[in-house]
Amino acid sequence: MKQNKKSSAKSQSKDVMISIRVPSSLVKELKDLTETNHYMDLSEHMRAIMREKSMQYVEPYRYELSKMRTEMENSISTNKAIEEKKKLVEELKLIIRGLKE
Repeated sequence: MKQNKKSSAKSQSKDVMISIRVPSSLVKELKDLTETNHYMDLSEHMRAIMREKSMQYVEPYRYELSKMRTEMENSISTNKAIEEKKKLVEELKLIIRGLKE
């Protein structure tokens, strides 16, 4: 019995190639996004999209929580960057005032 479970688990973990038909305009757009989002190739980008969508449908609450966490992290880092820029500008203004005197 244990051997059957192991063999079925092994068969589930194998990679499988699938083919889909998509309009050429969508392929071009996806290729552009692949470069923009720093994926190695189109297939990696498609796997990421499929992973995200499957998580969205299978575990919608976990997906929303993950999405909110990412948005909050981005917001925090953006706010920190803005504050650092403001501090830098103030320091530069002080330096300029010191040079004028």
